[in-house]
Amino acid sequence: MNSEVIESGTPVKPPLRQRLRSWKWWVYGDVNSMPLKKPPKWYRAQIFLAIFFWIFFGIHPLVSTWINSTPPEFSQLQIVHGKVIYTSRLSPHLGIETESGETLRMEYPGFLSNYGRPVGGTRSLGPDNERVFGCMATVWFDVPKYTLWSRHRVWQITCDNGQASALYFDFVASSARKMGLIHWSVSIFFIMPFLMFIYLIRYRRGFYER
Repeated sequence: MNSEVIESGTPVKPPLRQRLRSWKWWVYGDVNSMPLKKPPKWYRAQIFLAIFFWIFFGIHPLVSTWINSTPPEFSQLQIVHGKVIYTSRLSPHLGIETESGETLRMEYPGFLSNYGRPVGGTRSLGPDNERVFGCMATVWFDVPKYTLWSRHRVWQITCDNGQASALYFDFVASSARKMGLIHWSVSIFFIMPFLMFIYLIRYRRGFYER
């Protein structure tokens, strides 16, 4: 063995071929890794935070989207009338100033994410939903269940002057295309837990003993 390796006490790094064939290298990041006698500091806090963020970013949005995936009956929708004060292709997609002076931030049907600003709308409203901007409009909406905060989903909107509209069936069709439940379920229940498991195992073994 090389004298420099003996003096330093650091083993020779295995060749790439040996590392690729070693399951320890793939899981722990080192062919010769050994677990520590004691977990690293804040190890349990790391696990708690990882589980919390997994639920917040993955599990809860998927479950709430699944529960609210069936479009409500048109007769069950709430109705509000007011001026459209802003539109956007990103959530919230619509701002309505009601006759009472209240401003409702509304979104179009899609994945009920707890993070980011999902794209939403229909072709009839333009790329940024700008065709209803500035008009006095009637909006049919619902309030999804089991979300972390109160949300308002638009299922139909019509301008009083007829300048633009998007009907109930337009939103039902677009929501079915944009739900993406299969994609999210694969990433959440397979890829994310696997990556989390690898991270926690490597962190637990962390500063390897030889």
